[in-house]
Amino acid sequence: MSNDSPAAEEQERTVLVEQHGVTCWKERVPSSSSGVLHRDPLSSITVVLSGGPVEILDEHDRLVSRTRLMTGQVIRGGELPTPYRLHNLADRDLVLVVIHLTD
Repeated sequence: MSNDSPAAEEQERTVLVEQHGVTCWKERVPSSSSGVLHRDPLSSITVVLSGGPVEILDEHDRLVSRTRLMTGQVIRGGELPTPYRLHNLADRDLVLVVIHLTD
């Protein structure tokens, strides 16, 4: 289900800002695919730009839960069990923007 190769991660994540202690990236998870492994620190916020039903998987790709991410939803660091990977069950791409404060 997963694909942790650097090339795959570069295709799924696009860094938008990386300066002054802030890193922001857009992540795209295609339909019926799994995203990269997240280790969201408490100092991060994820905004769902295009949501849908997902499976939350652990680092061994075991199912933790099923949920629906709603477009416009804000997920604060620590709200999802870490580390985790999202598996997109929707018929369209899942699109997220992650903002991480490094300071």
